[in-house]
Amino acid sequence: EILKELKSKDQTKTIPVVVLTSSREEKDMIESYNYGVNSYVVKPVNFDSFSEAVAALGLYWLLINESFNKHVLDVIINRINNLSRDVNQSKNTFFSVVIM
Repeated sequence: EILKELKSKDQTKTIPVVVLTSSREEKDMIESYNYGVNSYVVKPVNFDSFSEAVAALGLYWLLINESFNKHVLDVIINRINNLSRDVNQSKNTFFSVVIM
């Protein structure tokens, strides 16, 4: 319902949306895409899948707002990659402490 309302209004219809859900039902996925969702992620979330969805949303947002140039896209991609690397390092540190 929220997605349907969000995508029906001119002032909010270009906002990128990721649905994070426990539903693996094909009908729910199809309905979400029909309402304009940009990505559909089923929990439990794999960090790599989530990062890809966020990167895709960043690209979508840039394409919608054409005033950004390649430099801005490079900065966003670098920040996403750095975040992914930092999270992976944190996971490795956490697991090495737990295993010890």
